[in-house]
Amino acid sequence: MSRLSDGIAAQSLPGLAGSSGDPHNLSVTDDAAPLRVEHSDLDYDADLIFTYQGQLFTGVAYENVPGKWLSEVSYRDGMQDGPARDWYPSGVLKGESYYRENALHGTSREFDESGRLITEKTFEYAILVSRKELDTYGRVTDSFEITPDHQHYALLERYRQVKRWPTST
Repeated sequence: MSRLSDGIAAQSLPGLAGSSGDPHNLSVTDDAAPLRVEHSDLDYDADLIFTYQGQLFTGVAYENVPGKWLSEVSYRDGMQDGPARDWYPSGVLKGESYYRENALHGTSREFDESGRLITEKTFEYAILVSRKELDTYGRVTDSFEITPDHQHYALLERYRQVKRWPTST
């Protein structure tokens, strides 16, 4: 699965009307296991709204290319919503990100093949708010934190006031 870039991580955020519920709850219903399908079985439109058998998709889509990678992405009502994870062929977690309504929202982490954390980024409403890169000893080698003079800060504050999504992951 492709990773979205730093800064604004999605083309646009769908509307300013927030949705309720936990963005990381993958269940179709509270007592049902999530529907799991191959990613290639999903269809999507220009707005990146995903469907399965003609219906908005809620569940987990996976992609498994033996010897290369395994990935899975969570969806709710046709949009990426919840965790997205990639693994190395060895089975070691390569990266994880969290989405809400198709926007990166929460902490994204990347790991090397030995399982060491190499990058950690925090997004709110698809806006990068912090980043740290670590060396093989776990020392921070580069970092970023959004400040009020950043070009996306006013938009971030607007989304915080209007959408009020939870930020913990």
